Amino acid sequence: MRMSRSTTSRARLTGAGLLGGAVGVAAILVTPIAAYAAPPTLSPTSGVPGTTVTVTAASGTPFATTANPYITLQSTNGSCATNPATANGTTIFAAGSVTETGDATATFTVPTSALLGLSSGVTKTIYACVYAGTTSGGATVIDAGTPAFTVNPTLSAAGGPAGTVVTLKQPGTPFATATPGIILTTNSTCPTNYATTVTGQTTGAATNITKVDDSTVNFTVPTTLTLSSGLARTYQTCFYAGTLATSTALTDAPQAFVLTPAIASSSMSGGPGGGSMLTFNAPAGSTPFSATPGIVFSATPCPTTYGSPGNRAATNVTKTSSSVVSGTIGAGVLATGQITNYNICFYAGTGSTDTLTGASATPYAVMLPPINLSSVIGSSNGSSPGAITASSTGNFLLGVAAPGVAFTTATTCPTLYPATSTYNAGTGVPEVVQASGANIRVLGNKQLAVVVPALPLRLGTPTPYQVCMYNGSDTSASTLVGATTYSSTTVHTLIAVGPVAGSALGGDEIVVTGTGFPTTPGSITATIGGSPLAVMPVSSTTFTAITPMHAPGTGLPLVVSTNAGTKTLPNAFSFLNTVRVNPNSAPNTRKGDVAVQGSNFAAANFGTNTGDAHIYLVRGEYNARSVVASGNKVNGPIQECATVLVIDDNNLVCTLDLTQRLDPAGTAVAHAASRSGGNATAAVGDRVLTSASGSVFTFADVGRQVSGDNIAEGTVITDVTTGAASTASISRAALGTVANVVIGAPLRSVPLVATTNASANITAPPGSFTQADIGRPITNANLTGVTIATVAAGGGAATVTGGTASGTGTLTASVWGSPVPDGAYNLTYVSNGAVDANSSDATYAQSVLSSSSVFTVAPF
Repeated sequence: MRMSRSTTSRARLTGAGLLGGAVGVAAILVTPIAAYAAPPTLSPTSGVPGTTVTVTAASGTPFATTANPYITLQSTNGSCATNPATANGTTIFAAGSVTETGDATATFTVPTSALLGLSSGVTKTIYACVYAGTTSGGATVIDAGTPAFTVNPTLSAAGGPAGTVVTLKQPGTPFATATPGIILTTNSTCPTNYATTVTGQTTGAATNITKVDDSTVNFTVPTTLTLSSGLARTYQTCFYAGTLATSTALTDAPQAFVLTPAIASSSMSGGPGGGSMLTFNAPAGSTPFSATPGIVFSATPCPTTYGSPGNRAATNVTKTSSSVVSGTIGAGVLATGQITNYNICFYAGTGSTDTLTGASATPYAVMLPPINLSSVIGSSNGSSPGAITASSTGNFLLGVAAPGVAFTTATTCPTLYPATSTYNAGTGVPEVVQASGANIRVLGNKQLAVVVPALPLRLGTPTPYQVCMYNGSDTSASTLVGATTYSSTTVHTLIAVGPVAGSALGGDEIVVTGTGFPTTPGSITATIGGSPLAVMPVSSTTFTAITPMHAPGTGLPLVVSTNAGTKTLPNAFSFLNTVRVNPNSAPNTRKGDVAVQGSNFAAANFGTNTGDAHIYLVRGEYNARSVVASGNKVNGPIQECATVLVIDDNNLVCTLDLTQRLDPAGTAVAHAASRSGGNATAAVGDRVLTSASGSVFTFADVGRQVSGDNIAEGTVITDVTTGAASTASISRAALGTVANVVIGAPLRSVPLVATTNASANITAPPGSFTQADIGRPITNANLTGVTIATVAAGGGAATVTGGTASGTGTLTASVWGSPVPDGAYNLTYVSNGAVDANSSDATYAQSVLSSSSVFTVAPF
C-alpha cells in the first residue's frame, strides 16, 4: 500500500467516542460514470473535523496498481471535475492524510474547521470526489455517485464567560445509554476517568447537563472556573460515560473552550445600522485590554480569533484603561427580525489571528419596533386586488419614501433587501418573493400598505413567511426596518351544510363541512342570506354556527370568509316560517294565555273572520284545502288561540281555550247529543271500534266519551278514520265483545242540583262545579238550553245563561262538554283562515311543523 499526501494522524476517539454524534454535516459527490453503477461508500458518514474516514470503491480495485488514491471535497452537490484542480463551479477542499489501505480502500481526514470555514455550532455537508491517481492531471474519477459526509462542530461556542450555555455534539450515539459527565480542565488531555479535581490544574464540573438526543447535550460553563490573572484562559472539554469515579472518558481529543472575562456594556440594546457609542467595562480584577482591542458584534458565538468581521467590527475603539474601552457599533450590525441578538466579542487586536480575550455576558439586542399586520394569513394566490397594512407604534418609516417589502420562508429576514429566489426542497434554499414597488404605499411614518404577492406553499400545506420591510429596494444597501410573520395558505372550500333548513327565529346549530378552515377563534366569519352567523371553529374541515333570526326564505347562499379569501355555497340553507310557543303544555280544563314567537306578525290582520290571520291548534299539519262535497278543510284546527295581542313583528300573545274544541266547519263544539254507535264491534283487548257499515264515526267524535257493553267507564274516542266502514280509536282496551255502542255520554253527572223556577241561579254540593265548566251546557228536567255562566267560590253555586230554570226542585243534572282531547298538537300561524286559502291567496303564509311549535294537552 502506498501513501499520498501527509500521513499525520489526528487524535483518536476512543470507546463510544468512535460512534459519537457531532453537529456538522459533510457530503461527497461523484459524477456518474456509465461504466460504474454504484457510488463509493464512506465510513463513518459524519464526524468532527479531523475524523478519519474510510473510502471503499463500489467496483473493481482502482488502487491495485500505481493508481494511488486522490480525494477532494467540495461544498456543493454536483458532479466531480475531470481535472481535480478545477473548481468546477464550487469550492474544493483538500482532503487530509489520504492513505491507501487496500486495493479498493483508502482513508482521509476531515479538514479543520478553519479550512472548511466552519463557524461555531454550525454543521456543514461536504461531498467527496474519489480519484485514482496521485496528481490532478493524471487522476481518474472512480465509481458513480456522490457520498456525503456531515461535519459536526463539537462545541456550539468556542469561548465566553462562565455561565455560557454550550451545546456539545459528537459523532455516532455516545450518549445513548446515559447523560454524560462533563468537566472543563486546564490539563491538555482528559483524565482517563471522571474527576472534578486534577492535581496542579484548574478543573470544574459542567452544570445543567441536559441530554438532547443520543449525540447531543447542553451544559453550562461552571462559575468555579478561574481566569488567568484576570485574562482569558483555555480549558479542555472532556466528557464521560457518567459522573462516577469509574466513568470512562468518551474521547481522548478534548475540545477547547476559551474562558473569558464577562464584559459589561453601557447599553445592551439599540437600533439597526450601528452608529451608537458604547463603553465596555471588564469585571473587577480583570485587565483584558492590555492593548486597544478589536471588538466584533457576532451573530454566532464568539470565534476564537478576530478573523475578518467586516462592518460588524466596532469603529473608533478607544482604550481608557486595561479594563475600560469604548467604541462605535459597526454599520453591519443590522436586524434580521424584531429582535436580533449579537454576542460582543473582544480580541487582543484587529489582526485576523488575534485571540479572544473577552465576551459580553448577555447578547446585545438590535431592536425593531413591533409590526402589526391587518391580516396575518392569506391566500397563496396573494391579496390582490386588496392590500394589507403593516402598522407600528414606532416611526419605522421615518425618512423612507420608497420602502421595499419581501417575503421569505427563512426563519429570519436578510439584513439587506434580498433578490428573489426559488425555493428548492432538495437544497433547502429559502423562498424570497418581492412585493411589487407599485403595490407598496407609505401611509405615514408608522404604517404602510402592501399588496401581498403570490406566496407558494411548501408541500401544499400552510407555509409561514417572514415579512421583511426595508428602507429601500437596493440589494446592496437597503437595510431592514421592520419584520413580522405571515402565513400563506389555500383558500378554504365549502362542501355542505347540515341541516339544510332551520327556523326563521334563529338559534339553530348548523355544521359546515369543507377544507382549509382555520381553527383559531374569530378566524372565520360567515353569513346565510346576508345575516351573520355565530361561528365556532372545530377543525380544518368543520365548523359549527348558530343561525340568526331571518325572514323566511329558501335556497339562501352561505358565504364564508377567512383571511385567505371568501367562498360561497349557493342554495345552502332555508329559513322556514315557524313559531315558538310558551308555555307548550296545558290541561283541557281551562283557558290560558300563550306567548308565540314567529315572523311578520305586525302586518298580519288577526280577527274573527275566517279570512283573517289566525293562530290555530292543529293535530298534525294544517291543510286548508277543501274536502270534496263537504266544504270542510282536509285537516283544520282543533281549536284557535284567539284574542290576539301583537307585541311586535315577531311576538304576540293569544288565549287558548282547551275546554272546547272546533268541529270540522270551525264552530266551537259545546254539546252534542248522545247517539247510537250502531253495530260497532271490537274484540277483547282491542283499542279500535269498527263500524259494521257506513260512517258511524266522524271527526267530531274525537274526544267524546263512548260507552257500551264491555267498554270501560271513562273511555274516550282518540281518533277517527272515515270511509266505507269507519273506525274509532279508543283510550281503553275492550273488556270483551263490544255491543250497544253509545257515543257522546255527558262529561259528568252532578247530583242534587237545586233550581228555582225562572231563576238563573243553581246550587249543588260544594266542589260540584269548577271554573272550567263556564260555557258548558247543563241539563236536567228543569234546565234546558242553558250553559253555565259563572261558578262561585267553592264550586257549590253557579249561574246559567241562555235561559232560566223551568221549575223548582233538586235533581241530578248532566254537565256536557267537548274539550280538546289529550294529545300532541301544533300551533300554526296562517295569514288567511279561509278554506282553500293556501291555493287561492297569492300572499298566503303558513308556519311549518317544528319541535318548537308542539303543544301538548295533558293533565300534567
